Amino acid sequence: MPGPLELLRCPRTLAPLRPAPGGLATEDGTLTYAIDDEIADLRVAPELESPLPVQRSTLEALLGPCTPEDWPERIRAFLAPLEGHRGWLKNLVAENRFAWQTLMSSPEGGSVLEIGCGFGVGSLALARLAQRLAVLDLSSGHLAFTKRRLQTFAPDAQVAYVAGGDGERLPFAAQSFDRVVLYGGLDVRSDDDWPLSDAKGRQARAERLAAFVHRPDHGGLSGQALLAEIRRVLKPDGQLLYAADNGLDNLLHSRFGRHASGRRVSLSAAWRNALPFYRRALVRAGFGRPALYELAPGFNNQSRLTPLDQAPSYWRPQAVNRLRAAGYGIRATAGARLPDSLMDQLVAAASSELGCPLVVDDCMVSGKGKAVLLAHAGDRPVVVKLALSDFAAETEAANWAFLETAEDDAPTLARAYEVPRPLARGSLCGIPFFVEQRCPGQPLGEVSLKQGRDHQSDDVRQLFLDMNPDLEHQAPATFDEALFTTLIGRPMARLKDVAGQERGLLQKVEERLRSKLMGLPIRTGLIHGDLSASNIFSDGRRIIGAIDWVSAATDWPPLFDVMCFHISLDRLHRPKVSARERMAALASGNWPLPSERALIALHAERMALPPERLPEIAYTYWISHTEGQLDYLLAYDARAFKARVLEVLGDYLEMSITSR
Repeated sequence: MPGPLELLRCPRTLAPLRPAPGGLATEDGTLTYAIDDEIADLRVAPELESPLPVQRSTLEALLGPCTPEDWPERIRAFLAPLEGHRGWLKNLVAENRFAWQTLMSSPEGGSVLEIGCGFGVGSLALARLAQRLAVLDLSSGHLAFTKRRLQTFAPDAQVAYVAGGDGERLPFAAQSFDRVVLYGGLDVRSDDDWPLSDAKGRQARAERLAAFVHRPDHGGLSGQALLAEIRRVLKPDGQLLYAADNGLDNLLHSRFGRHASGRRVSLSAAWRNALPFYRRALVRAGFGRPALYELAPGFNNQSRLTPLDQAPSYWRPQAVNRLRAAGYGIRATAGARLPDSLMDQLVAAASSELGCPLVVDDCMVSGKGKAVLLAHAGDRPVVVKLALSDFAAETEAANWAFLETAEDDAPTLARAYEVPRPLARGSLCGIPFFVEQRCPGQPLGEVSLKQGRDHQSDDVRQLFLDMNPDLEHQAPATFDEALFTTLIGRPMARLKDVAGQERGLLQKVEERLRSKLMGLPIRTGLIHGDLSASNIFSDGRRIIGAIDWVSAATDWPPLFDVMCFHISLDRLHRPKVSARERMAALASGNWPLPSERALIALHAERMALPPERLPEIAYTYWISHTEGQLDYLLAYDARAFKARVLEVLGDYLEMSITSR
């Protein structure tokens, strides 16, 4: 990509710009534009600054130098005046919605323009794929926040920050970019263009609608002009990647009360954000027939990618009603054919490592920064995991390491159950991929919802016994400083970093646990680390195996897995019960189902745990569990942190005081 100065243009005339005192100017000096803190302000009307959810002074105070470790505190400070609004939380930190960027052709060695960067969550995902990036937004506040994010997490990325997009032209030279990325906010016609706004009577409405659909100049000027400008700044074989929710689906859901936003969607807004008009507007702007994907259950909360047409040859997609798709991912080019996407290249690379072609059945998107392809390698069902964040790469590498040694570390488990076998791994464009054997069956939680909570309870009991078959015959170890640091000290240090003024409460909890547990004889063994009802697989008659061993350890309390499983099962069957209520029941020995209560008592006995120390082990498990959630949204969500950590651990202090 040329340097920022070479690609920037005057938004009024498209004339080249040259350095000038305080910023940039056209060659004749008649039009000038400011550069402030490396952000080029190429807006036609910079005085019309987009409003921010916080005071400008508050934002500026948050934008000083920062480390990745300090970032959660910055986000919490930003959200504080918004009372932790979860919509803003997703805008600031949720990365799972950007898995659809794997539909883009590989940007390595190319240039990418992101239009409407917002607070930079998508920019960070793009910076991981391409180090040469230009981000455009109407708000200088958004750009300042994006700049700090990228400097913190992608300091080596080459990024041009441009405020603009409010004029008739994008402020860039023609054929500047290999890729343009745009999500949300593209209306292909204005409200005034809605054909039925003043039509009276059924016949008049039908005639007006028919004339409107077939007229040659359909498409609103603002949205159509933006697409034309995108086509201008793209190279001849460049690609547009666009993602947005489906207006027609939003309309239907809002009418029946299921739309997530809780708002009513107007018919005209739905009309101008629907598939037929996206397609027509793209063609008018000079693009060829686009490739379409469903983003379900919507762009903002993505959990599945499904091709709607022009599916790759390796993909056997499920049938989806295109007009009823929750959201769209659209790939378009003005070239002769769409280039291979990053997903295409990743599947080809995984096929090469396996030595046979992959056929993809489904693509699931995890909130933990990864995409999971359910596929077949020949006749063999496999799972391909794409690590889309640094943390996902670390955890999947840990899962791989356990799977490689499972037959040695857990021979009874490996013989009796399906522990996924690692098959191949590699990396492409900085995205690691891991291929493993697919566990047959379905999650036990889904089975239990159909057949009853205690269905296969005997099988669950046997699974836990087989994970540590000789546990009760081991000599107890001592709960020493090393074990305390691993289970309590290190997780508590991370929780305290988030707790702010409530650090004192967590310090008291740590001191109380130390006084109760240090020196206690206890048996440790193999644990999965996240053995929820979604990670145990069943065929409806017997338990087949367990997946996702990313947190496995060989010297932790096995009771942790038993507690994790029962809490997850209870959450499925009693969703309105709070974490405080569940933990109080678990720690007091008053768990609701006798069979589950008996299993908890059995494994406490196998660990040589005295009954009076059950509360300490229960809350130690909870500390470990919530510390793991800090790597996702919990570190940023003050409201959830209070409910899941501070209030729950505060109950432990109250319990231990009253029991003395």
